[in-house]
Amino acid sequence: MPPEHVSPVSTDDLATAAAAVAPAGEALLAGARDHLARWRLDARVRIPAWTDGRYARHTDPASGLPSLRADFFSAGGQRKGHLLFHANGSRYGEFDVCLPHPERAGWWIEAVEVWGAGDAVKSELRLLALPDDAP
Repeated sequence: MPPEHVSPVSTDDLATAAAAVAPAGEALLAGARDHLARWRLDARVRIPAWTDGRYARHTDPASGLPSLRADFFSAGGQRKGHLLFHANGSRYGEFDVCLPHPERAGWWIEAVEVWGAGDAVKSELRLLALPDDAP
C-alpha cells in the first residue's frame, strides 16, 4: 500500500473543511451505528461522535486529488477508525469491531465499513474466517 500523503494546512482550514463535510460524516457514523445495531453489537462497540475526530488533509494516491481524513481514537490513544472524504464527493470509512460474529460460528468481525456518495450510505461487516483450530 503506498504511503499516505499529508498536506500541511492551517488549523482554520481544517476546521472549515471538517465543518463542510460534517453532515456527510454524521451520516456515515450513523450508518455504522445502525449496522452494528442490526447485529446487536451497538452496546459492545462505540462509534464516536463527529466532533471526536482528528482531521487532516491527504492526497488520494490513485487520483492525486485532495481528500479530508477524520481519524478516531480510543481514550488510550489507539486508532479505532477513520472516515475519508474524496474531492469527487465519494466517502469511505471503517471502524474496528474485533468480536466473534453473533450468529455465524467460525467467523470473526474485523470491522464495520461505511461508504457513500450524495445522500446514499451503505455499510457492511468485514468478516474473517477463524482457523479450524481456533477455540
